[in-house]
Parts: sequence; structure tokens; C-alpha cells
Amino acid sequence: MAPFSLSDAESTAVHLEALKKLALALQERKHAIEDLKDRKQKMIEHLNLDDKELVKEQTSHLEQRWFQLEDLIKRKIQVSVTNLEESNVVQSRFQELMEWAEEQQPSITEALKQSPPPEMAQNLLMDHLAICSELEAKQMLLKSLIKDADRVMADLGLNERQVIQKALSDAQRHVNCLSDLVGQRRKYLNKALSEKTQFLMAVFQATSQIQQHERKIMFREHICLLPDDVSKQVKTCKSAQASLKTYQNEVTGLWAQGRELMKGVTEQERGEVLGKLQELQSVYDSVLQKCSHRLQELEKNLVSRKHFKEDFDKACHWLKQADIVTFPEINLMNESAELHTQLAKYQHILEQSPEYENLLLTLQRTGQTILPSLNEVDHSYLSEKLNALPQQFNVIVALAKDKFYKVQEAILARKEYASLIELTTQSLSELEAQFLGMSKVPTDLAVEEALSLQDGCRAILDEVVGLGEAVDELNQKKEGFRSTGQPWQPDKMLHLVTLYHRLKRQTEQRVSLLEDTTSAYQEHEKMCQQLERQLKSVKEEQSKVNEETLPAEEKLKMYHSLAGSLQDSGILLKRVAIHLEDLAPHLDPLAYEKARNQIQSWQEELKLLTSAIGETVTECESRMVQSIDFQTEMSRSLDWLRRVKAELSGPLSLDLNLQDIQEEIRKIQIHQEEVQSSLRIMNALSHKEKEKFTKAKELISADLEHSLAELSELDGDIQEALRTRQATLTEIYSQCQRYYQVFQAANDWLEDAQEMLQLAGNGLDVESAEENLKSHMEFFSTEDQFHSKLEELHGLVATLDPLIKPTGKEDLAQKMASLELRSQRMSQDSCAQVDILQRCAAQWQDYQKSREEVIELMNDTEKKLSEFSLLKTSSSHEAEEKLSEHKALASVVNSFHEKIVALEDKALQLEKTGNDASKAALSRSMTTVWQRWTRLRAVAQDQEKILEDAVDEWKGFNNKVKKATEMIDQLQDKLPGSSAEKASKAELLTLLEYHDTFVLELEQQQLALGMLRQQALSMLQDGALPTPGGEPPLMQEITAMQDRCLK
Repeated sequence: MAPFSLSDAESTAVHLEALKKLALALQERKHAIEDLKDRKQKMIEHLNLDDKELVKEQTSHLEQRWFQLEDLIKRKIQVSVTNLEESNVVQSRFQELMEWAEEQQPSITEALKQSPPPEMAQNLLMDHLAICSELEAKQMLLKSLIKDADRVMADLGLNERQVIQKALSDAQRHVNCLSDLVGQRRKYLNKALSEKTQFLMAVFQATSQIQQHERKIMFREHICLLPDDVSKQVKTCKSAQASLKTYQNEVTGLWAQGRELMKGVTEQERGEVLGKLQELQSVYDSVLQKCSHRLQELEKNLVSRKHFKEDFDKACHWLKQADIVTFPEINLMNESAELHTQLAKYQHILEQSPEYENLLLTLQRTGQTILPSLNEVDHSYLSEKLNALPQQFNVIVALAKDKFYKVQEAILARKEYASLIELTTQSLSELEAQFLGMSKVPTDLAVEEALSLQDGCRAILDEVVGLGEAVDELNQKKEGFRSTGQPWQPDKMLHLVTLYHRLKRQTEQRVSLLEDTTSAYQEHEKMCQQLERQLKSVKEEQSKVNEETLPAEEKLKMYHSLAGSLQDSGILLKRVAIHLEDLAPHLDPLAYEKARNQIQSWQEELKLLTSAIGETVTECESRMVQSIDFQTEMSRSLDWLRRVKAELSGPLSLDLNLQDIQEEIRKIQIHQEEVQSSLRIMNALSHKEKEKFTKAKELISADLEHSLAELSELDGDIQEALRTRQATLTEIYSQCQRYYQVFQAANDWLEDAQEMLQLAGNGLDVESAEENLKSHMEFFSTEDQFHSKLEELHGLVATLDPLIKPTGKEDLAQKMASLELRSQRMSQDSCAQVDILQRCAAQWQDYQKSREEVIELMNDTEKKLSEFSLLKTSSSHEAEEKLSEHKALASVVNSFHEKIVALEDKALQLEKTGNDASKAALSRSMTTVWQRWTRLRAVAQDQEKILEDAVDEWKGFNNKVKKATEMIDQLQDKLPGSSAEKASKAELLTLLEYHDTFVLELEQQQLALGMLRQQALSMLQDGALPTPGGEPPLMQEITAMQDRCLK
């Protein structure tokens, strides 16, 4: 079925009524759709899936068709109503035009019946010209109405079209009839005028037209600012000049006509005609001269305006591009290559600034000369620009300098940071190579070499510790870079810090080991020197005794003393050998072999000395056996042996001194030698005495038997007592030596623990809290060993206590009590420090994590702020959307305040346990974060201010556009015309003046629109010049208004 058109209907009104009835019928039957929906719901419950889909599809299709039909009827009703309304408007305007023509016809018809006198013909003709003008306007209106009628009739029914066609025919007939009457009236009036009157009227009309051209030329006293507008002025002036030149023939013709009139007339009439002609010629020559002068002036200014605009546009373009470069904040998160690119841009601007500064000075001078020739609008615009451009230039150059130095400083800081990392890493690597190249143990068992090795390692440690300042400085720089989001070379820093701590720990361990090694070497050297002195002393004393002439008894005592000294040296030699075996892991193999050979040499020497002294002792004993009396010696020996036995049977009471115990052992050894020597002598004497009794064949006396039996008994008892005493003393010596060793180790451990517990004494280094906690736990993991030593000490003290003197017992008890007290305090302080370190390490980790989160958020936000486009928008709506988007970003920046305050609270908690350096570092860290947030907020506020200004500028611009539209609408309503049926000459002159004023206002409005267009261009996106086919809506609106002014 073909679509139905309204023009196919018999009557649009009838069609409209039918549509309304159809719409009403549809509305009344709408319940059928609802019933259908209800039935569908009930039905689909009993259908299978395919039938359900079919019912739903058909129902939906029916509903859709129903709603489409409703919408179609509504639209057709609206179209019909609109067409009828437009039809009524066109019909009423045709009626008004026909009524106006009917009103004018009687007066014109009546005037045609009368013949006016010549003196009134001129005034009547001027009045008639006004009617002609009004008729011409009505004819133009009729043409416009015919176009409207053709457009409206295309959508009307047959009845309405016939009505409009009838109204059109009636209006055309009446207007054409009136036009014929007006033409006849003008012919009658022209005939009625005399030849002179026609001449004067022609002169008057020519003068008025020339003066009208003058007004066209000179109405705009000022010269436009823009070259395009000046070109229009030049074109207008040339057009007027061309029109004036065409009047030359008419003026010449009027002169010829005037000369003919001056023939055969009175002198007064001749003077009147000549005066009018001279006045016409004077006006014509004056206007033509003004036109030529004005044209020269405009053409001259057109050239200067073009040059000025080129320089002005060049300066503005440079400022705009420089502003694009300098306005965005420096993004320190960029890589160094991007910073170098930014630096080059700033440097380029600074290098170009002198050239453009001179250009701006030239523009200032030229602009000041241009200002007096401009109208108020152009003068205000140029004056504002001339004042604003230097300020903008100064701001941009200042920004470029500031950002140039900031970027340069950032680049130098990065170079310094990278260089310091490289130099510090290189120094540490060299020290590590030097450290690894050092011998771990001395090549010889010499204290001097151990001390030299220790000093060398300590020198490396001092250099490593010295580099700790550089590492700390790098850590501070690293934190500064991290806080501002700059690259901080984490891999290199991690390698550097790891290398530093590893090398420091290794050198400290090596120094400590070498200190222990040196102490062991010193102890070994001390024992070796003591052994050498003892052996030397024995040899010297042996030589001296051998050379002296003394009684055998005296010499024997001396030899016994020397034998005891040799036994003492033997014990010392065993200690040296044991000490050497303990040192073996810390000795070079060659040094160990050399020391072993020396010990073997001493052992051989000791054997030789012992053998030599034994021989001399035997010799002395033999001599004494030959020289002493048996009975006397028996009595003396028994008494001496009884005393020795009694002495050995008594309890031990010693000082807890190794030297005293060693002296006691030496005494026992001498006693042993003396006892053995005495027993050997007595055995020899007894044997000799028994031989006497045997030779004499006599029985041994009971006294002798008794003495010999007692001697034998004392020999066994004393030998056993001596062995027991020596074993006891040796054990006591070992236990006492062990006591001193364990006590010293326990005391050293407590001192080291006390030093370890000083970590929190003056506050902690919060950054090293975790490392210190590891060191603390690692050190105190040996606390069980300390307690084992303490238990061992208690056992040793319990063993030694019965054998030492009362004063020694008190001293021992005091030392053990002091050790116990220090141990208890140490345990308490250790627990307290562990708690502090754990809390501080946890707080530091939490602070670091929170700070990292804040910095990451700042990095992300700063990136968004730096990437946020501040280019000018192409519409008010776009500017408001951009402002809204930026406000959301600014709210994110403001939300950082709460996070930073929370972070600062965590920093304050850390400062309570931190030392002065940590407090300073935390303060610097927080200051950096606050400063960065302040800078971000300032950037966000500056950007928001720019966007708000852009929105305000758009609002102001839109208001100007609205006012300009209203002004053009007012000018449209004020188009010159006349509704008077009869107009006098004065009224025609007034109409002419009104027309000139209207043209002036229209020209001013065109200028205002030109400035508005310039403002619109400056408000468009930077660098985005509109293409002819793709102008933004605002440019299209201004272009439309300019087109309206031209029409």
C-alpha cells in the first residue's frame, strides 16, 4: 500500500478531525492490548517451548505495530495542525496586503481626476515618491509571501490550497492595480512640473546622492585594525569613487541643461540656477577629493596593517607555543632522556627570547602609532593586547629560566647520584679484592706478622667504615629520588648496599679473628720464651754447680732443685705442645711444622738435661754414701721423712693463682727428687751396713731391722702421698686454668652482650632496626653456651672451694655473684631490647609500606596532572566537562592530606625510639612528602584556575554572542521603510538620515562581529585552525550572523 500524503486529502481540516477520531478510537481500544497480555500469560503456562516463543514473538510484534500506529497518528496530527496554522498565517498576510492595496486605491484614483498646479507639483511628487517606495516594499513582501504559500500548499488539502490560491490571486490583482494607478499618477505629476523645477529637483537629487556617497566614505572615521576589514574599507572606498566618477557625466549634463535655462531668463533666475550648479560642482569636487585622499590613506594603512599583523601573529604564535612548553609542571618521574629533551626545549625558548623581545618592542612602537586611528572596539582590543603581551612574555621567560635550572639541577643530581654509586661501588670492589687477596692467617707463628696482618685488615675496615658515609649519603639521595618519583637505580643500590654490608661484616669478622689469633700467638710466644728462659737458667745453674767446689750434700740439694725445674719445664713444654695443637687450624702448615720441630728440639734438649742432672745426682749420692755415717744418716733421714709425711698428710690451702699452684707443684717435684735421692742413699747405706754384718757373721740388730722396716714403710707412704699430692695439684692447676679461661670467656661474652645492648641506649637507627634485630638474635643465640659456661664455673668453684684459702673463697664468691647479677640484668635488658627492636622493625616496615603507597599514588596523580590537557576547548560544554574531570583529579590530590597525616603519625611513633640521625632522616622524609603534596596541590589549583577562567571566558563569550544576536534581531526589526501614504520632502530627508544611521549601526555591528570572530579564534584549541567545512558551532553561528548583516 502506497504511503498516504496530506496533499492527497480533500481537506486538511477534515483529515485532521478524522485523525483525531482515529487516535481516540485507538486510545479506547488500548485495553485490548492489556487483555492480550493477560491471555498470553495464562496461555504460555500450558504451551511447549516452541509455542511459547511463537506466542511471545507474535504478541510483541502486535504490540510494536500498535505503538508504531499510535506514534504515526500523533505525528500526522502534529503535522496537520502545523500546516493549518501556517496556512492561516499566510492567508491572513495576503488579506492584510490586499486590504492595504484597497485602502491606497481611492486616494490615488481621486488624485488622478485632478490636475495639480505647477507650484504644488514638486511637493506632491516628493510625497508620491514615498508612496512609490512603500509600494515597492509591499511588492517585495508579496514575492516573499508567494514563496511561503508555495511551500505551505505542498502539504495542504485541496480545499485549503484553493482558499490560499484565491487569496493570492486577489492580493496580486489589487497590488498590480495599485501599481498601475501609481505609475499613471507619477506621469501626471512629471508633466505638471515645469522644466526649471525638474532641473532644480535633478540638481537636488544629484547633490543628495553625492553627499550620500560622501557619508558612505566618511561615516567610518576610524581605520579598522584587521587587514581584511581594511581591505573591505578600501573596496567600499573604491566602489564609492567609481560611483562618483559615473556622476561626472550627469553633472556635466546638468551644467549644459542649466546654461540652456539661463538663456532668456531674469538675472535673479540666472543667479539661482548658477548658484545651484556651482554648489553641485563644489560638493562633487570636494567629495571626489576626499574619496581619493581617503583611498590613499586606507591603502597605505592596509600595507602597514598587514606587516603589523604578520609580526603580531608571529609573536602570538611563539608565545602560545612557548606557553605550551613552559606551562606544564616538570615531571621528575621522566627518564633522563626526556629531561634532556625538556631542557633543550627550555634552552631553545631562552635562546629565542631576545629576538622576540625585540619583536615585541617593535610591535609596541608600531601599535602605539596605530592606536589613534582605531575605533573604540579595536582600540580597546589592541591596547589590551599591547599591555598583555609583554607581561605574558616576561612570565613565560621567567618560567623557562626557572624550569631550565630545575631540570638542569635534576639532571646534575642524577649524574652525581649515578657517579657516586659508581665510585663507591668501585672503591668497595677494590677493597673487597684487596681483602680477598690478603692471607687469612699469618705465614709464620710470629706475633709481628699477626699484628701486621691485623693492622692491614683493620685499615681495610676503616676504609670500608669511611665509605659508610657515602653509602648513607646515597641512601638519603635515594629516599629523595623515591619521594619525588624519580628513577633511583634500585638494582645498583641493592648491589652497593649488599656489597658494603657484606664486606664490612667480613672485615669485622676477620679483624676479630686476627685479634684472637694475635692473642693466641702472644700467649704461645710468651710460653715459648718462658720455656727458653727456664731451660737457659737450668743450663747456667748446672754449669755453675758443676764448677763450684761444694760438699756433696750441698751439690745434691742444688741438683734436686734443678731436677724440679726441669720437671716444671717439661710440664710447660707439654702446655706449649697442647697450645700448638689448638692453634693448628689458624696456622700455615709450614709454620705448624716449624713449631713442631722446635718443640721436638726442646724435648730432646730437656731429655739431655734430665739425663745429665741424673748422672750428677747419682755421682753425688755415691760420694755421700762413702762419706756419711749410717746411724747418723738413718736417724736424720727417718726424722726428715716423718716430717715430709706429716706435711703431705695435712690439708691443702691454696691461693687461686696459677703461679702459686705451679710453685707448689715444683716444691712437690723437688720433694719427690729429694725423697727418692734420700731413699737411694739410705738403701745404699743399708746394703753396705748389712754387708758389714754379713762379713762379721753377725745378726742384724732389732733396732736396725726396725729402722729399716720403718724406712721401707715411710718410702711407700711418702711416694704414694707425693704422687697423690702431685696429681691433686696438677688437677687443681688444670681446673684453676679452666676456671680462668671459662670466666674470661663468660666475662667477654657479657661485655659483648653489654655492647650489643647499647643499640637502644641513645635511640635506635630505625632503618637498621631489622638488621640490628637479626644481629641481636644471632648473638644471643649463643646465650645457652654462656649459661653452660656459667654452670661449668659453678662446678669448678664447688670443686676448688675446699682447697683454697678463706680470702680466696670470698673473692671467688664475689666474682661469681657479680657474674650472676650481670647475667640476670643482661637477660632482662635483652628481652627489653628485643621487644623494642621488634616493635621498631614492624613500625619501620609499616611506615615504609605506607610511604611507598603514598608515593605511588602521588606518582600516578602527578603523571595524570602532567598529562592532563589544558589546550583550549572548542565549546563551553567541553570546557565545563574538562573542569569537572579535573575537579575529580584535584579531589584525589586533596585526599592525600589525610594519608600523609596518618603517615606522619607513624613517623612520630618511630621518632620516639629513633636516634638523632633517624629523627633527622624521618623529618627529611616527611618534609619531602609534604613539599611534594604542596607542589601537586598548587599545580592542581593552578590548572583548575585556568580551566575555571576558560569556563568563565566561554560564558562571557556566549553572552556576547547572545547580545550580538539580539542586536542583529533589533536591526532586522529596524530595517528602513515607510508606512506613510504621503511623505513630504522633509520626511524623505529624515528617512534618508535614518537609512544612513542604520547603515552605520550595521557597519559597527559587523566590526563587532569581526572582533568576536577574532576572540573565537583565540579561544579555539591551540594550533587548531578551523577548516571551511568543519568549523565549530560557535564559528558557524558567528558566520551566520555575518551573513545576516550582509543580506
